[in-house]
Amino acid sequence: MVPDAITLRDLTPDTLKSFKRLHQVLFPVAFTDAYYKESLKIGSLAKLAFHNDTCVGVLRCAYDESSSTLYILAIGVLAPYRHLGIGSRLYNYLILQARERGAAKVELHVQTSNENAIEWYKARGFQIIEKVDGYYKRALDKDAYLLRSVIE
Repeated sequence: MVPDAITLRDLTPDTLKSFKRLHQVLFPVAFTDAYYKESLKIGSLAKLAFHNDTCVGVLRCAYDESSSTLYILAIGVLAPYRHLGIGSRLYNYLILQARERGAAKVELHVQTSNENAIEWYKARGFQIIEKVDGYYKRALDKDAYLLRSVIE
């Protein structure tokens, strides 16, 4: 694979449809219209990943200055494009964003049944902080783990 085959691009009104579609395919929850509108305004905390010219991955974060936390709202790559380094590229980008903002930690919630994601995050230094029963209101598996990684 040619390294230049993977690019990260800003979310724009022209790419919003792809951003929404990836969320629908990759995540077990429905995101609101307000989420998508805010995503257009959040700047560098929303990205799309492309393999060649095909949109295959998404990243959406939020930064809470009061707790010095970068929170991952969504990160994912379509199954046929996993294991090509795209998720790692998105992750490395979000760590850069965390450092630029002076974040002390990165957090996210993951369904307790999503063993692949949990292992992926653990391999990157995340630890399970707590189990949150009923975190996902409209998903089959409603329970989540809060994962955290300290920024060094």
